[in-house]
Amino acid sequence: MNKSERIAYLKDAIQESPEDPFAFYALCLEEQETLDPAQLIVKWNEVLTLFPDYLPSYYQAAKINQEGNQKETAIDILKKGIQLALKQQEHHALTELKSFLQNILIED
Repeated sequence: MNKSERIAYLKDAIQESPEDPFAFYALCLEEQETLDPAQLIVKWNEVLTLFPDYLPSYYQAAKINQEGNQKETAIDILKKGIQLALKQQEHHALTELKSFLQNILIED
């Protein structure tokens, strides 16, 4: 399956199961090479809004915001992700989110 087929498949999956956060997450990942950063920021932030308890989205959303020169937004996303990781007791994600946050703060 090539990239355009995967994107079409994921869009169909979203139509069939709009409550499935993974389909939205996977679509954003697939579209990273085809959309500009501003479009990706909107899409990732939409995923966070629709699925605030879907922890994997926080790292990716923060990353694209940082790459799009939205540093403060990236920091806010990481802080929310850290709180969610603590609540969900997801130690691996917690470590990754904290590390990413520290790296952003050190860059200043």
